[in-house]
Amino acid sequence: MRPGTFVYCVCGDRHAKAVETSLRFLKRVSKADIIVVTARTGPISHDQSLSVDVPEALTDHQASILLKITLPGLIATGGASCYLDSDQIAVSSDVDRVFSLYRPPATFAADRGRIDDFSRYGVRCGCPDASCGCLRRAIYEKFDVRIADPTWTHWNGGLFLFSQDSVDFAACWRDYTLLAFEDPYWRVRDQGTLAAAAWRFGLEAHAALPRRFNRIVDRFDGHPEERRAGLSVADYRIEAGYSLADRPPPAFLHFINGGVGARGWRNWDDAEALLASSAPAGEPFPC
Repeated sequence: MRPGTFVYCVCGDRHAKAVETSLRFLKRVSKADIIVVTARTGPISHDQSLSVDVPEALTDHQASILLKITLPGLIATGGASCYLDSDQIAVSSDVDRVFSLYRPPATFAADRGRIDDFSRYGVRCGCPDASCGCLRRAIYEKFDVRIADPTWTHWNGGLFLFSQDSVDFAACWRDYTLLAFEDPYWRVRDQGTLAAAAWRFGLEAHAALPRRFNRIVDRFDGHPEERRAGLSVADYRIEAGYSLADRPPPAFLHFINGGVGARGWRNWDDAEALLASSAPAGEPFPC
């Protein structure tokens, strides 16, 4: 019996290459089924795909967010499924263990910090401080949801487990997200509306996935946004907080901010070397 189903969402041709890279890593270590949900893109090199329509008024970025939020109503496998962002890189066979960690209505991994630390990335508040309560205030004013704890660690939408029991929760997340898309004060991200839905459903203490199932690796960590465009590979932050030889090992490395394929950066080179070593003789390993 297969352990579960991994699901990607792709909107626009620009994201197709990234998904195919992630697929190559995942297929080498997983025995699970894999489905790719696509919109506004050509064929994907994968035999299980589902093409859907998305509202024309949405950008590709907005549409890709909407797709993943609506997955519980699109994918019915009879068990737990796991959504993956295209920058999730599978680096051990432990990836299939993630399905056993599902707890209804949905199970997410924690993000990197507290919700007030995310405010500037969730809304256009313009606050000079690294941490502020503007996102929590915006959530209350727009959705009538009060997040009482400024130190709450919000969830990351780059990997989550869902099932048919997730439909109501996902519908709330979707409705909040569509309202946020219409409001220029809100940035096009999913974490803020996800936090609102989590607290609306009383899930603020819901168990999160262990970190090794969504190990965030950020090449730009510590670099201000205004300086990032001029950085070279030698400037990228090397994340030394994990090793691929750890026991238990990381399952997924989440290479946010465009780190997938950044050759010359140790974190990516180590992942690529590990997976390339398992490639059949003569088969090139793409990035």
